[in-house]
Amino acid sequence: MNKKLIFIPIIIVLLLVIAYIAANHVATTNAKEQTDNYIHKNKLEKIVSYEKVKASVFPKYISIKNLSINTEEKIIYINEVLVRSLDTKHDIPLYGDIEIRHISSPGSEEFTKIEEKLKKLGYGSLKINFRMKFNSNETARTQNIDYVTTIENAFKAGLIIKLNNVDFKKIREIQKSVSKKSDKLSPDDFRVALQDISDTAISYAEFYFKNEGLIDRLMKKEATDRGISEKKIKENTCKMLDMQIASAKTTAQKDFLKDIRKFIKKPRKISVKISPKTPVKIQEIIQCIMNKNTNKLFSNLNFSIET
Repeated sequence: MNKKLIFIPIIIVLLLVIAYIAANHVATTNAKEQTDNYIHKNKLEKIVSYEKVKASVFPKYISIKNLSINTEEKIIYINEVLVRSLDTKHDIPLYGDIEIRHISSPGSEEFTKIEEKLKKLGYGSLKINFRMKFNSNETARTQNIDYVTTIENAFKAGLIIKLNNVDFKKIREIQKSVSKKSDKLSPDDFRVALQDISDTAISYAEFYFKNEGLIDRLMKKEATDRGISEKKIKENTCKMLDMQIASAKTTAQKDFLKDIRKFIKKPRKISVKISPKTPVKIQEIIQCIMNKNTNKLFSNLNFSIET
């Protein structure tokens, strides 16, 4: 075999590597330019700052490192914002996959309270992460949202929502109204916004909680504080739930409480699901809540729990 032929595959690989690096460099330059343009367009220079932007063509993502958001009330620090996809063609993005890694706000009242409570359970520095994936179809008037929050070594919680009859025009109007007076919003503004989207219907929703150490630490602390065993804590909680099950008026409510009791016995993962036979409008849900008609609410939304 000609010795020169041996080097051909090596040269091809090197060319591919160089092309990949070059493509990533171009992508990074473009991503940084878009980020700076967005900050400038929205007059956020005095509020938002970051250390660096990195982009990759495969796998496709944009990474913004060491981001800080300085508002009048508090400073929010984010270790990394990872954008895997995002619609930039519309005022309200129709799709996106964004992850926020290790968010903190030292000194803020909310963050300090959470940090103090978790320190009592033996946690050190908090590592809080968020991820949101969403996609919309204006023609079909649908929107799907998948939102996840995690605190490392504590829990993972998520919310999945599938919406029908979404009025994107009204949502854009609400967004414009909110952006004009974001620092002067009143309860009336929220009520009006809710009224404007009350025809939106829920076709499916799921909230899930996966225990990754938090429940175990809570039960251990409760047992220590009360001078009893963790087993006794579970037994007492289950007895209380048994009383509520006995007095529950509907089968749906009984099943709901029974599943909670199962989770208390083995706290791993619990999912609360809404899967109505036909989409239920937000307006109908509000009416049931205002009228305290829990039976109708359970029935219409077809509540269920999985553990």
